[in-house]
Amino acid sequence: MRSGPGCCVRILVLVSVMEVAVMADWTPPENPDPRKIRDEAGADTRAGRYTDALAKLTWFHENALTTPGGESLGPVRLSFGLKDWYDLAQKYPPALVKLTSYRDSAMQRVREGKDAFDSFQEAKGINEVLEEEKRTHELFLWLHANRMEVAKQVYALAEPLLVKAKLYKLCGSYLDRPEKA
Repeated sequence: MRSGPGCCVRILVLVSVMEVAVMADWTPPENPDPRKIRDEAGADTRAGRYTDALAKLTWFHENALTTPGGESLGPVRLSFGLKDWYDLAQKYPPALVKLTSYRDSAMQRVREGKDAFDSFQEAKGINEVLEEEKRTHELFLWLHANRMEVAKQVYALAEPLLVKAKLYKLCGSYLDRPEKA
């Protein structure tokens, strides 16, 4: 049997494909409560019901904001929801594959200028939980070089990372300066 990095990637892809088939067993209840589903996902993770936990976290990530009463869950979705997902990913590799696919998709939408602010915020949140903030920093630098109008839209989200990287001159180029009288 062959081994090496390519082998590991093929195994993860195979596991992910199998996961989708298993995940299809869980469906949200009629009139789902996003908070309850997120709580159930945490309980499923603690109990070792990883496929159910992933299905519920996936549903929460995709639907929490559009469910009646869920409009206020944006901060929860990108903080506690992602932390729950990261906790699951530590025990269940398909959860990491799914989470990184959401991050990669969000980053691509940002590059395309599609729903840039929300997509940048999602990518930033996922990168934070994965401790890959450098990807967010690099995404902003790409925007600065290639899509200045999008960079201006998301600068407020990127600013703490840019300051941490001591890119003060770059930050200064995004600050409004009062005109001299």
